[in-house]
Amino acid sequence: SAGLTPRLVAVVDLDAPDEDIRFHAGDHAALADLVQDVPARAESTIDVVFAGCLLYDDPIFGPARPLEGYTPRIPGGAGPADGVFMPGRDCLAIGPGQLDLAVEAQAHVLAHELGHYLGLYHAVEADGLLDQLDDTDANNIMHYRPGLATSLGFSSTQARVMQTHPAARAY
Repeated sequence: SAGLTPRLVAVVDLDAPDEDIRFHAGDHAALADLVQDVPARAESTIDVVFAGCLLYDDPIFGPARPLEGYTPRIPGGAGPADGVFMPGRDCLAIGPGQLDLAVEAQAHVLAHELGHYLGLYHAVEADGLLDQLDDTDANNIMHYRPGLATSLGFSSTQARVMQTHPAARAY
């Protein structure tokens, strides 16, 4: 709905870490480690990494909590942890359990995270604060909990914001 058409450019199998991937907003080193061996890519390519259990482990506000997806910077495209990160393993499973999440739910979260990468913030936050865009509401896919959103697409203003990101340029 945003006028953008994603396409798969390449699949690169990386060595998956044995331990949980622990990070927080002030320390993305564990995420940067995941992509350090990824080959150079075009500016219009967004790395999407499926790897292990993603634990947001903030030392101040702890305890660690599992995430359904994470984008280190809004907009994306800067720093060593450049990309969209999705869990590849269930944090609550004993042993190397696969993530048991419906494909539709994963797609919804991935679209939400790609929205962050392309410059969007949450349409509504946990405290009820709304974004500054005039055509979004609490049911938008950019809800702070994407699974609670009933809308599957982006608003026209969100589309314009995403289309200005260098990764969205048409080639």
